[in-house]
Amino acid sequence: MARTQPRAGAETDFDRAWAWHLTERALKSLQETGSPYYEVLTAHLSGRKQSRNKLWIARRKLAALIRREVAFTCATTADAEEELAYLSRYLRPAKKD
Repeated sequence: MARTQPRAGAETDFDRAWAWHLTERALKSLQETGSPYYEVLTAHLSGRKQSRNKLWIARRKLAALIRREVAFTCATTADAEEELAYLSRYLRPAKKD
């Protein structure tokens, strides 16, 4: 089932909540493994300046963990890629005005 357009109302809320849940699980995994990148990400989210290089690496590690979480819920790699493509609109940083 190809999903290319965001859905409306409660389904959009569900998708946003699902993306948030995946992100929380990935952050928790970083924390539980004692990764220094957990601290980099949480400091960045708190508004503290971080090394651009460390932040880039931390984001890549977080993205890999989110991919892993999605893969656990999908039957095939193609399904996981489709789900990630759909959820990417909720996983991107908010645009600054």
